[in-house]
Amino acid sequence: VDLVIPAGEMVGLSGPSGAGKSTLADVIAGLLIASEGRIAIGGTALDAASAPAWAARVSYVPQEAFLLNESLRANLQWGAAGADDAAIWAALETVGAAERIRQRGGLDAAAGERGSFLSGGERQRIAIARALLREADLMILDEATNALDAASEESLLGAIAALTPRPTVLLISHSEAVLRFCERVLYLDRGRLIGDRRQD
Repeated sequence: VDLVIPAGEMVGLSGPSGAGKSTLADVIAGLLIASEGRIAIGGTALDAASAPAWAARVSYVPQEAFLLNESLRANLQWGAAGADDAAIWAALETVGAAERIRQRGGLDAAAGERGSFLSGGERQRIAIARALLREADLMILDEATNALDAASEESLLGAIAALTPRPTVLLISHSEAVLRFCERVLYLDRGRLIGDRRQD
């Protein structure tokens, strides 16, 4: 893989299962240290020494969102302890979850064990709102909207694309409907970058 991702770009990452999408995302996030080659963040090498500091500037949302058996506020502040209620509600508005949370009793409502009191789509919205609250430089969404219906997914991704300022976004998906929100789509196969397509 040989590529440059400009800060603030929304980039799609696609390819068949096992192509290396999540591995590449983990390397970019500093969760895995590459055994060969070089990775740089703003010209600074990403290595074992610098990875922890970089990881603190990354938010990662997997397909299966992990939620604590705590209040929704506690879940949203996990990783963003300084976020006040105004910031939390703003993030929930961005992901289209504010009205649902109000109907559930507000931020003091319980999430349940592993978010069992919430639907799959609600758990994903909460996880993405939590990622936004971190105000990270890089946000990785790994199939993180697949529990939403098409209209909700379109609305949420449109809101992320419209963020100002916007973090660099790496969007991992097999869905062309999802990838169309990206300015650029990278295609992987068997650990190799086989395509790099710019989109209008």
